[in-house]
Amino acid sequence: MTRSTIWIVVIVFVASTVVGASTRQRDLTGYDKAVADFLHDPSGVVNPALQEFVWLHWKQRRSGYVLVRSRTAEGKEIVNMIKRLYIEPSKDGTWCVHGDIESEVSPLRWLPTSQRKPPTRVTRHFEAISVERVGSDQHVVLKDRAGNVVDSLAKSDAYFVE
Repeated sequence: MTRSTIWIVVIVFVASTVVGASTRQRDLTGYDKAVADFLHDPSGVVNPALQEFVWLHWKQRRSGYVLVRSRTAEGKEIVNMIKRLYIEPSKDGTWCVHGDIESEVSPLRWLPTSQRKPPTRVTRHFEAISVERVGSDQHVVLKDRAGNVVDSLAKSDAYFVE
């Protein structure tokens, strides 16, 4: 690894042991699985192997499940994020990527109690019907029916608070 502040581990499972607690229960039998655990770095670098996993499963029309877990300190707050991506056919048979992103923002523990805010939890769901490689680094972006980017694997831009 080039930076000591980033720890990225990508594990591809063939067995269906990593299911995770999603808002919608899915039978992940037959899905290839990738799990990434990392600490956020200001550069926003995402492991190319994770991007390649999503890209290949999309292009080859293979069912895939991606779980990304991360924790980062942003100013006076800690952001915990869990992202789940399901590369799969939709009910009408067309391929899509369903996504669930859960984030929780809580104050750092060293702040005095009087300055701490209660944790903020945000959940976002999306359906992407297009997966594209863009930019000079050819990172993966997911787009909805209107052509809007709903997620990007170029940066950890899922750290959102609404």
